[in-house]
Amino acid sequence: MRLLYLLPLLPPCLPFLFPPSAPPHLRRLRSAPPGGDGDGGGDDDEPPALTGDWRSFRANLAGMMESPDSASSGDSASSGDSASSGDPAPAPRPPPSSPPLPASSPPVRTPPNLSLLLSQSPPLHFSLLPALSRLSPPPCHQLGKPELGCVLAGLPLPAQVWMAGQERERRRGGSGEPGREDPLYRKSVERVGRMLFPGDGGGKDRMDGEVRARIAAAVKTTSVWYRCAEGVVNDGLAAIAVDAVGKDGGARPENLRGEARALLERYVAAGEQWEEVSALVAHEGGGVRFAGGEREAAAALTLNRPLSFGVSKKLAGLLLRGADGAADEGELDAAFLRAFGEAGAVYWGGGDHQREPGVVLHPFGDLEGAEELAPGARIYHGGVGAAVEAVNDPGDPRRAEDFKFFVGRKSYSPPRLAALVASYRLVALAAPPEIVLKSARALPVPLFHEVLRLAGGQLRDVSAIELLKRKDLNVTDLE
Repeated sequence: MRLLYLLPLLPPCLPFLFPPSAPPHLRRLRSAPPGGDGDGGGDDDEPPALTGDWRSFRANLAGMMESPDSASSGDSASSGDSASSGDPAPAPRPPPSSPPLPASSPPVRTPPNLSLLLSQSPPLHFSLLPALSRLSPPPCHQLGKPELGCVLAGLPLPAQVWMAGQERERRRGGSGEPGREDPLYRKSVERVGRMLFPGDGGGKDRMDGEVRARIAAAVKTTSVWYRCAEGVVNDGLAAIAVDAVGKDGGARPENLRGEARALLERYVAAGEQWEEVSALVAHEGGGVRFAGGEREAAAALTLNRPLSFGVSKKLAGLLLRGADGAADEGELDAAFLRAFGEAGAVYWGGGDHQREPGVVLHPFGDLEGAEELAPGARIYHGGVGAAVEAVNDPGDPRRAEDFKFFVGRKSYSPPRLAALVASYRLVALAAPPEIVLKSARALPVPLFHEVLRLAGGQLRDVSAIELLKRKDLNVTDLE
């Protein structure tokens, strides 16, 4: 069990396990993963949860965002240098089309990431802009359950505790069943109650405890409940720092029991998916065909963990044939390196199946061998050979930066994935395809915060709170 290997390391590493909001002796070293910076805001309106046919929603969204030129030129945002590694002296490439925004569209204050996307891929920029221009519905929508092609974002533990507890309260109120209560949520509600009613110390005017709990649980101000839930988590971690240490100063796993052990496991799990964003590329028999032409029950590719910008000969072999494939350096390898050697973007898709050949996502449905992820998704996979030919063709506007390669993936059983979404360890969001296809390199706003901001409501507020902890970002410069 992961916990048993972690606990012997607690005394030397415990100060690095806890967030900046914890007491000084429990501060955690938060190393920001590669890929971006962010901003957030506050909006008390909850985004609608879509529980219907999400594929129809995506198809309608695609129709609303379709432009005359985008069908033939749809670039995917990559990043960095715009050099295309073709032949030694390629002819100039025709510039990608940039359809103008319709005159009827309302004026929009361009977010930092969108400004960067304009320099990286004008077609993706202009196809995403109409979605960001609408005031309603928000560009990203929270889903009631995971759907093929949706975006999955890993929430911090305080958000998991409160939002999952609220969901359980709603279900319990509708069914009349008692349900299972999370002790962290109960303590968070009690803490909110003490904040709201600091003078309620007893006597004849003492408010009934159940009434106070109901009022506390109904609080919608994110800054209030998040502060309380985070305080409960930090208090529990502080107790673990004491209880897990034996008389000799060493870590003693057997000293942790029940709630303390469960809290540490949840905290470690939340840290492993810190600000992680992934795309669900296989679900319920649909989606990407992996090695051997098989589809998994559920699999996701992590979008904001760049592995390499530029492809070496060894990495090209891994992407094309996998770690156990033949060491063939034939014509395809040479052409692949000409196409993607300098500007190819490779991402860490997940910890599972890392020895298998890589997966590529792109916006080009006209490539031979390409398949659409889901009807109306406008996200395509496969067609590597045709992609190599297109990038190496000086007359083709497609560039290496328009393709995203992934090594490894995250595999789930459908019940496990549903449980992760129900517990708010992951939040499932319908998002424009450009969010999945664009580069995550050097974003002014980290992709995690960009997605939560586009979703609005309490998710946007959670992003704003977490951004204040990021010392590596200049939050005042962000919208």
